[in-house]
Amino acid sequence: MSIHSATPPFTDDSPRQPDETLGRVFEDARRRTLLRVLATCTGTIELDDLTDRVVAAETDHPSTGDDADRFDRALVSLYRCHLPAFVAADLVELDESGGVFVTPLTEVIAELV
Repeated sequence: MSIHSATPPFTDDSPRQPDETLGRVFEDARRRTLLRVLATCTGTIELDDLTDRVVAAETDHPSTGDDADRFDRALVSLYRCHLPAFVAADLVELDESGGVFVTPLTEVIAELV
């Protein structure tokens, strides 16, 4: 056996995200919160439930009826801005048939959290 092997001694079969893609995920406070919330999810979650969890994490208390405006703003920002970035980074899958459902790709997220 030669010390100059053609194959590297260590291989990592897990897919790696480009640094630029991950940088976009971590550069925003809401995206960091979303990542932490998704790490606690088991299976698919409906967007409204995910938004409730994100708002609760951002405010350190469960959302109430008084937070309707905050909830609406968070829902729109998640749907239009943050979740598309997570889809592009292969961190979640979206299913928009009969509602909006988010499936976190837990193996990839676990490596990042």
